[in-house]
Amino acid sequence: MSIPLCRTECARCVGFVSLAIPVLLVASGACSTEQDPFSSPEARDHAAAMGAHHLCSGVFVVGRDYQRTAEQVFAEDIEPFPHFNWQDDFEYEVDMEAQTAGVWGPDIARRTAKNNGDQGCSILGRRLHGADDHGDSVT
Repeated sequence: MSIPLCRTECARCVGFVSLAIPVLLVASGACSTEQDPFSSPEARDHAAAMGAHHLCSGVFVVGRDYQRTAEQVFAEDIEPFPHFNWQDDFEYEVDMEAQTAGVWGPDIARRTAKNNGDQGCSILGRRLHGADDHGDSVT
């Protein structure tokens, strides 16, 4: 014959489980705070793509009414804001003729944004500028 658990015993069980799971996750390393989530290759690739888009928009879209150099756009619109995750080893280039902006780093492929006139700037896919979906060079 089984004896049904009372609500107090169930509450203690749930309380124990809710305390035990976070402890197990931390002990297993699943919730490790040692790794910087902004330094992963994916995060760096994303930051480069967003940087290219912001440079493109700052120079070619906002630049229709408020002329600035790429250096000014970088200094005023990107560098002061840590959430852009701009990396110290990133480089950038703006091509005034092609109306593109590119950003790259040592371990990531060049990410490019292109001005599309009244449609603004868009980030080009990696395949459109010499890399596959993982950032590896395509020959």
